[in-house]
Amino acid sequence: MRISKFIFGLIIIALFIASGSCLLAQTQSKYYKFWDQSNGLPIQLPELKRDDHVYLPLIPIMTNLKKSVSWNYKTGEVILGANNLVQMILLQPTLLLGTDSLSIDPICQINGQLAITPLSARLLLESLLSQNVYLNLKLQQLIIGNPPSELKQNSLLTPPLASRTRIIFSAPKSNKLYQVKTIIIDPGHGGIDSGAIGYDGRYFEKQATLAIALKVVAILRKHPGLQVLMTRTGDYYVSLQQRCQFANEHNGDVFVAIHCNSDSDGIAYGTETYIYSSHASSARALREANYENQGNGRFLSYIKADLREEAYRGRSFLLAEKIDYLIHKRLKLYVRRIQQAPFYVLAHVNMPSILIETAFISNPHEEKELEDPVWQERMAEAIADGILEYRKIVEQTVENK
Repeated sequence: MRISKFIFGLIIIALFIASGSCLLAQTQSKYYKFWDQSNGLPIQLPELKRDDHVYLPLIPIMTNLKKSVSWNYKTGEVILGANNLVQMILLQPTLLLGTDSLSIDPICQINGQLAITPLSARLLLESLLSQNVYLNLKLQQLIIGNPPSELKQNSLLTPPLASRTRIIFSAPKSNKLYQVKTIIIDPGHGGIDSGAIGYDGRYFEKQATLAIALKVVAILRKHPGLQVLMTRTGDYYVSLQQRCQFANEHNGDVFVAIHCNSDSDGIAYGTETYIYSSHASSARALREANYENQGNGRFLSYIKADLREEAYRGRSFLLAEKIDYLIHKRLKLYVRRIQQAPFYVLAHVNMPSILIETAFISNPHEEKELEDPVWQERMAEAIADGILEYRKIVEQTVENK
């Protein structure tokens, strides 16, 4: 009986030790060795796991390389290095590196840490540093520089920078004359989306934008060789995505969105014109973009829009400049400086694009002008003639790379 109790006790102890060993094996972390040969000794990077995939913490890598990391928790935007050298967005399979856009496995957040797959880390580092980066999955090593020959075996090396496939969104092809043949006019709002409401609650932005847009189109269609299209021709709802799809499917050469401005106190006045940027030029510009975007957030590939619209930024600014000048000259309106903001419709059309806030519908005086057909005609003439002046200038310029 005593022997049986003794044996039973040994079995319990053995089971306890075995279970402890299993628990230790399960909780023990695995590490990757990260080594920048020009920067001293290697460091250990703990593996992070998500959906059976291995990730590495991004911030310790950048810290070791003395590269800054900026992470906006609200928008998911991640910026690496000085002067916004690398831009990424959480869960987006693209990074913006200077003027190139590279495809990667999306970065994500694991246990509060920015995480990147080893393969994407290798591609990012070699692109960022313009050096060879070796990744040995078997030995769990990520090495910058020229490791010993025995470590190169079974290592993955990215192709030379010059031979990589790059995703580049560009303006019209070089060595061809850029011509403005198709113009897209986009009257803001419509249907159930009334837009901003006038000072006395009687007149709506959707009415003013359509009235002005119809007059712009009528003027432009008098000029031979132009195809002028509208995203809506009546009082009905068109989503922001549909507007962009329409413009892109018709291969527009210019996109002009027409809107009315508004503020809470009814005092602000004047005209404001916007071109695209993921970074708003002012707090007011950001508020306007958030209002017009109708909840279409930054996770909708704005990182690609940064690169695509960079090719059109100069032309968009020129278009805004020409229209603003004529509005000020002919209507004697106060024209605010050209603003930049992440408007959805500007970010997702493949052409030079601007958004005009013609006047403040919340201002009693400007609301009356917005309702006046004569004033609408004068505004339409300024917009149309600005487009034609822009067309004249750019068609005399051969596109540079």
